[in-house]
Amino acid sequence: MAITPGLTGKKTITVTKRDTAPHVPVFSTPALLQLFEQTCTSAIKDSLPTDTTHVGFEVNIRHLGPVPVGGKVEATVEVTALQGNKVYFKLEARYQGNRIGDGTYSCAIVPSRFGG
Repeated sequence: MAITPGLTGKKTITVTKRDTAPHVPVFSTPALLQLFEQTCTSAIKDSLPTDTTHVGFEVNIRHLGPVPVGGKVEATVEVTALQGNKVYFKLEARYQGNRIGDGTYSCAIVPSRFGG
């Protein structure tokens, strides 16, 4: 597997109304989780062995601050460890230079036909 500790990924989004919580007009925790997962996917997709994909199995995030509609959120992820077919990430999200989220994400590399 070409995935190695230290491999990083980065993704920036502009918050839209679709990314907000239903009860407050700011970036939602589910949208933060989705951004983290998408960033992890883009970080490893070109390094996955042929005929494999990945599935998340553990996530632990903190949502530390609000971001209004129109704000730009930058997520960065880093592979911290590999254990067998499991990949472990460190996560961070920033808005205007301030950390607004962090945590960890873990996924398993599985055959492309996993579950199907």
